[in-house]
This record gives sequence, C-alpha cells and structure tokens, in this order.
Amino acid sequence: MTYHPEVKETPWNLEVEGNPAFAVIVGETIQCIRTALDYLVYGLVLHSQGRKPRNMTQFPLCSTARDFYRTRHQVAELPGDLRRRIRKLQPYQTKSQRSDLLNLLRRLSNADKHRLLIVMETQIGAAKINRRAVLTRQSIGVVVPQYLAETNFEQKRLSGDPNIAAVMYFALILGEGEGQDTFDVLKRLLWTATEIIDSFRPVFA
Repeated sequence: MTYHPEVKETPWNLEVEGNPAFAVIVGETIQCIRTALDYLVYGLVLHSQGRKPRNMTQFPLCSTARDFYRTRHQVAELPGDLRRRIRKLQPYQTKSQRSDLLNLLRRLSNADKHRLLIVMETQIGAAKINRRAVLTRQSIGVVVPQYLAETNFEQKRLSGDPNIAAVMYFALILGEGEGQDTFDVLKRLLWTATEIIDSFRPVFA
C-alpha cells in the first residue's frame, strides 16, 4: 500500500504485484500431490510382488474409460483386486467431488509439466473504512495467522480496537480457467490424495 497525498480524493493507491515465485511453489506443490499417488502404486507393487516395479508403473488419472484402457500397463503388475480398486477411483467412474478434484489435479499437473507455469492472479478485496470497526471471527477479510491464534494480538484485533482504520484482504487466485482460491484448491487436492492413500493402508498391514 503506497500513500499518494498529491492525488485528490484518492489518497491511497493500492498496488498488488504478483510474485513469480508463487507459480513455482504452487506448481511444485501440485506435482508433490500427484507424485504421492504414484508412490502409492509403486509401494503396492513392491509389497505385493516383493520386487521393484517397472519404470512405467504409476497411478493413472483418466477422464475416460478409453484413456484408462490405453494406460492399463501402468498398473499391470498389481494383483487384480488392487487394479480394480484403482480403476474405480478414476475420475470418469462417477460424478462426485472427488472425481472433479482428481480431474483438476490431472489438468493442473499436466499443464505445469508440459506447457507453462500455473497462472496465478492476485486479487484485492474491498476496503472497509471504520475507525471503530468491531471485528469478529466471521468478518470477511479478517485473517489472523495460525501462529498468532489465542495471543494478545488476536484478542486486540477481535475486541474492537479504535485504531483500526481499514479492513481488506488479498487472495491468490488459480488461473487456467479455474478462478478458485489457490490455497483452498491445494488443500482440497491434498485432502483427496491423502484420503485415497489412507484407504490402501490395510493392504500394507
């Protein structure tokens, strides 16, 4: 935020510049989530066959049955019951939130690997000017970092400090036509991958 007193009636000039490093960090995070699923298949082959799998072994993410048929060699070394479980997890099998997220993971991973860095846009929310703004945990745009939770800082900000002049928020938006909050997308992708991996835990017991 930069102060410009020479501009009449618009003393505050808000300028948000995107940091190219964000695209790299987000892309690496997406690849790590995608790779975790590949590690799962590698571990399943290692556990069930007692040897290292071939180089082409990985967790397929297919949007159609035809795509899965073409990539079936990626799980060919697995026993039949495990192959069927992975096939049933494919995005084309059902219309669900998990399928949508796996399709999104596939698209973002492929775009980041084969085309360009994931497009990131920075948006700024509206500023609300109020010298006696009373903030609550439900207030839009009020963000208290986790490491400041339950500290004097949080209590002061949530008690109606009269020195508060404006409340605003910044959002990092995922491009590629998704138009979603980046960190929310990453959180949901990570949760989905973790849920899938945990479902195979009994196999390794």
